[in-house]
Amino acid sequence: MKKINVGIVGIGRMGITHYSIINSHPDVTIKAVVDTSSLILSLLGKYLNGVNTYKDYKELFAKEELDSIIICTPPTLHYPIAMMAAEHNIHVFSEKPFTTKTHLARDLAGYFEKKGLVNQVGYVNRFNDVFLKTKQFIDEGLIGKIIRFKSEMYSRTITKSDEGNTWRDSRENGGGAIFEVASHAIDLVNYLVGKPDKITGSSLTQIYSKNVEDAVNATLLYKDGTSGTINVNWSDESYRKPTNKIELFGAKGKIQADQHGMKIFLKAALPTHNLREGWNTLYITDVFKPVPFYVRGNEFTSQLYHFVDCIKDKKLKNICSFKDGAETLEVIEGIFEDFELNGKI
Repeated sequence: MKKINVGIVGIGRMGITHYSIINSHPDVTIKAVVDTSSLILSLLGKYLNGVNTYKDYKELFAKEELDSIIICTPPTLHYPIAMMAAEHNIHVFSEKPFTTKTHLARDLAGYFEKKGLVNQVGYVNRFNDVFLKTKQFIDEGLIGKIIRFKSEMYSRTITKSDEGNTWRDSRENGGGAIFEVASHAIDLVNYLVGKPDKITGSSLTQIYSKNVEDAVNATLLYKDGTSGTINVNWSDESYRKPTNKIELFGAKGKIQADQHGMKIFLKAALPTHNLREGWNTLYITDVFKPVPFYVRGNEFTSQLYHFVDCIKDKKLKNICSFKDGAETLEVIEGIFEDFELNGKI
C-alpha cells in the first residue's frame, strides 16, 4: 500500500507531540513541516533527514504532494489553512478549537463533507478508554435514562496575573478557559449525552486574567427533561495536572468517571457485565487498549491512528469530525451569549 504523505503545520508543544506519534505509524511518511520560528526550522532541518521545512503554509501546498495535514497553529489560522487544504484535496486533522467562530466551523464541515475528505478535531477525550467505556455503558442502558449530569475540568494553567499580552489572554486567538479547557468538558457532554437544547445560568469569572475568563459555570437543558452543569477552572492550584471529570445520574444508577477510572453505582446487579448491586470500580488498566506508541496518554495515539484509519477506509465514521467540533462551538457561543444577555449583575 502507498504510504500516506503528511505535513504538519505548527511545531509547538502539540505539533511536536503529534509529530512523534504520527511518525510511529507504519503507513505514514512525514514529508514536511511548517513553522514561523527560524530556530525550530533550522533544528528540524538539521536532524530530520528527508523532511522539508517551510515558514509559510501556502508554500507547503504549492510545493508538496500531500495526502493529509495536521494543523497545530493558533486557532485564527485554522480556517484558512484547512480551507486551502480542502482545495488541494488534502485530509485534515486540526487541533481544537478548529475555529473560534461557529459559522466558520460549519463552513469547513460542509465543504469537507462535500469534497469527501477526512476531517477530525483533536478533542482527545473521545478516545480515552475510560470515557469510551462510559459511552458504551450509556448506550447499553446500564444506568437508564440520564436525568442529571455534571462535567468538570480543572487545571493550574493560569496561576498569576500577567500583562494581558499572551495568546492565552486573547479569546480571538483561542485563549481563555472556555476555548482552552471548558471545550473539552463541553465536547465530552456532546459525545456522551448530546448537544443541549438550551443554555442558561452562565457565569464567567476572571481570577488572574485581564481579558478572558478563568472559571466557567453553565447549566445545560434538554427537551426530554435531562439537565446538567459545566464547571471549569484553569486557575485551580490544587490540581497538579489537567483533570476531566463527569458524573451521570440515571434512572438505574450512576457513573462517576475521569481519565483514569470510573465508579458505577447500580440499583440492581448486572451479571452480564460482571457488575454487582451497589458500587463497582473500574480502573484504566481494566479497560484500556494498548497503543503502539505512547506519549502523554493512549488517547493521543488513538486519535491520530483513527485519523489514518479513516483515510485508509472511507467507510469508517470519524469519531470526532468537523461537524462534531462545530456543535461544540455552538455550545461555547451559547455560553458567551447567555452570559452577555443574562449573566451580568
